[in-house]
Amino acid sequence: MLRFVILGIIIFGLSGAFGANILVLEGLPSPSHHLFFRTVNEALVAQGHNVTSMSADIDTNPVANLTHLHNDKVYEEFYKTDGDEQFNMMNFGQNGNINTLIDKVEMFVATLAGVRKSKGYHQLLAYPDDFHFDLVIYDYMALPVLLGFQHKFKNPPLIIMSAFSGIAPTLNFVGSSLYPAYIPFYFGTSATETFFGRVENTFVYYFDYFYRQYYALPKIHAIAKQDFPDLPPFADLERQTRLAMINYSPAVYQPEPVLPNVIPIAGMHLQKTSTLPKDLQDILDHAQNGLILFSMGTNVKSWMLGEERIQKFIEAFRKLPQYTFLWKFDDDQLSNVPKNVIIRKWIPQNDVLTHPNTKLFMSHCGLLSSLESTWHGVPILAVPVFLDQFTVSRWSLSAKYLRLQQLLCLQEQRANAATVRCKIGLRSLDQHMQLAGPGQLYP
Repeated sequence: MLRFVILGIIIFGLSGAFGANILVLEGLPSPSHHLFFRTVNEALVAQGHNVTSMSADIDTNPVANLTHLHNDKVYEEFYKTDGDEQFNMMNFGQNGNINTLIDKVEMFVATLAGVRKSKGYHQLLAYPDDFHFDLVIYDYMALPVLLGFQHKFKNPPLIIMSAFSGIAPTLNFVGSSLYPAYIPFYFGTSATETFFGRVENTFVYYFDYFYRQYYALPKIHAIAKQDFPDLPPFADLERQTRLAMINYSPAVYQPEPVLPNVIPIAGMHLQKTSTLPKDLQDILDHAQNGLILFSMGTNVKSWMLGEERIQKFIEAFRKLPQYTFLWKFDDDQLSNVPKNVIIRKWIPQNDVLTHPNTKLFMSHCGLLSSLESTWHGVPILAVPVFLDQFTVSRWSLSAKYLRLQQLLCLQEQRANAATVRCKIGLRSLDQHMQLAGPGQLYP
């Protein structure tokens, strides 16, 4: 018996000594989505694997055995000025679901243009074709802008992964089914409560499928083929997928049928809280009536709000001096800021949400932020701007993680209505809601 125990220990020890060589392709340019993938990268390295990660975002102090290939020109191309107007996320997704789908494809074409100018991309292209990767992990939501490397390295096992929650897009990879009669499209404003809503929802689902298959993929393929001359159709490469891992959980969001090889991993990015910087710790400790955290995430830059919207938020906050507002804002020299509003360019969001004096999260309702807020039991006041933020806010509202349905309309022509709703929402919070701490999602 002892010899089998010793043999088992030896085999187990040797299995940890041979780490895999893993390529992680982050095609979607988003700082918050990179944080999601960073969790994966560092966990793989901690298990003894060697990870090569390509991304538009990099870590300044990467851990050992994690090699970053930086696509440094992506954001430059992504936010490129079109004539006299710079790309503004506040305008993205404001013209209906179909136009958003069309705009999304063009956005990823611009992403690919930036990728092809980037140093990291050419570094990986210079790897010999017989370089061995044991596994490719691919962020599939950005169209196959980086999937040519799957072919270059002789088709290693492929896992797709995303910080989005949509199950429907895995149709193209592992054959998932569509359920437009009762599952709203994974982003936008589609609803299934009425017959005509279900008709619209069905149309959006199938428009997305056919537009992707017969327009977007051929367009991306024609560009990518310049760097991968014998590149097969992307649909063939996508069908090599062994496993799909998505940021979804039926415990939090609407239950949906999934295949056995579609694995829900919602909340994987959540980390143990760390000690707050002293200045933030003091601010939170002294916020006797409660602190309200306000963040629009990493993709909506503060300048995109426009001066008029910014000042209307400030005036709304000024009328509630009993609360402390901690606002993630790119310009810490913002003028006309009342004493109860504190501006920071960067906020350790997860750590702030865990503090008992944090009573409300004014959020764009990005999925990662919403999961953090749900985990810590902090109610959300939603300010959705584009894509799945509308879907997440609707899910959160129905689940009562989002207490008030004062969703701010941030279109330029309705800025006054946004201000009124902001004031109404915060006053309603003050008058009708016992401010909940962690663990009390709603009264």
